[in-house]
Amino acid sequence: MKLFSSQEYESALQQIMQEKNAVITVKMICDFLGVDPESERSGERIWRFLMGDDELFSTDDEHFYRRSDFFNGKTFVVVPTEKEIENDILIIGHRFQTFMDPEIFPSDLIIKSGRKNIAKKLITENLQELFPYHMLMGAEQISDFFVSEDNANINKSGYNVKIRLNVLDMKDFYVEKDMKFGDALCFTIQNYSKGIFEISKIESEKRDYEKVNLWCRKFEEKIGEVADKFETYLDLPEQLRMAFFMGDDVFFGSDGASLDEFIRSAENVEIIFESDHTVLVRKEDETEENSSALELPEGISLSAGESSSLPAILKAIGSSLSEVEIDSYILESCFDRDKDFTAFLNKVFDFEKLDFTDEAQKTVFLNFLEERFERLSENYNRFNDEEKAPLRSRILEIVTARNDFFNYLKTLEIDEDKIPKDEMKKIVSGAMHLNSILQMLNDERHDLSEEDKDAIFEAVESAEDILNDSMETLEMALKI
Repeated sequence: MKLFSSQEYESALQQIMQEKNAVITVKMICDFLGVDPESERSGERIWRFLMGDDELFSTDDEHFYRRSDFFNGKTFVVVPTEKEIENDILIIGHRFQTFMDPEIFPSDLIIKSGRKNIAKKLITENLQELFPYHMLMGAEQISDFFVSEDNANINKSGYNVKIRLNVLDMKDFYVEKDMKFGDALCFTIQNYSKGIFEISKIESEKRDYEKVNLWCRKFEEKIGEVADKFETYLDLPEQLRMAFFMGDDVFFGSDGASLDEFIRSAENVEIIFESDHTVLVRKEDETEENSSALELPEGISLSAGESSSLPAILKAIGSSLSEVEIDSYILESCFDRDKDFTAFLNKVFDFEKLDFTDEAQKTVFLNFLEERFERLSENYNRFNDEEKAPLRSRILEIVTARNDFFNYLKTLEIDEDKIPKDEMKKIVSGAMHLNSILQMLNDERHDLSEEDKDAIFEAVESAEDILNDSMETLEMALKI
């Protein structure tokens, strides 16, 4: 039996997809090539080819759809901030990445206004100000993006540093359209594969904010469905694309919300670090009623509290630590040649300050931790970790200080509404930045250059300054 090459599969695929929105299956390609779809050698190879094609969508691993056919012609909303309108710009950030091929660099997109293309220009701004516009890229991609924007950004670290990046120069458009704060922009996807969009204005008076809020709630639920189906396999940008795809045409149109409005209003999903990338997950899994008939796998205790995953338990019991930080503490113990699990627990956790629902939840939590401790200890490579370990320990000093401060705040039982949100955001943003560095240090595949070490050291020093300033400001504001 003849085995076809990937190029021949690709040629067959392109010819079959000449019809817009065509549904592709293994059988269609087999029929086109004249091979038996039941043959393991041909059918399975074609299936793997389709599964690995980044230009296709699939939710059932059987039916495949071309992404460009799905997105082309659709419209979505972006709402400029007051500062953007005042400065005649639109920050590109994460706002367009969902709606164009991920192979295209965000700043290479093309925005058309009539017959003209909107120009771009370089601006310089504090990283702290820029972060909210980029957070849906995923923390692991933000640093790479800024460095790609301007090589001058490579040795900069800390949230008060100045970053140079390209933005859309909106002066002519804003003046022509008499753009005011509250007005929105509607973008039509002209070419998903090339990142080409057409822009128009939506006056604030024409936006139905009841529909906007409903859009946010529905999209939040769809993100939850994506997280349920694919768990943490997809990265954050791909989760957003899949949510639009699984929602069919429901989330497109000028009466919808922007992704910025969605993430600001999200109540039931959150951004977390999982393995080597950032993902959106449900904050709490819904508990099925009448669950007494549920058969649990052997060795799993039934708890009345959250016990679905380590991140979910950490949140439920009131710990401010992330999985990445816990892994880092384990690796630090390995470097110190202290592979005593009990010693690790006593070092990292104050169990008197953790709010377990019951002993069953605590048991599940300890099982999660012990499994991670054993896995990382057994596979620890001390030689590869020699240069990274001191940097990791330096970051963990900051993590410990942050965790101790949060534990102290909990003992005071302060009303959350009285805690300054701006300072808390600084602490959270700093934690995310340090988490991305820890993730890199924990990855055996990543070797450090001298420049890397210097840049990380400066970033850590800056993050510590920000944390100390924020904690001091909180203490003054709360009079503690």
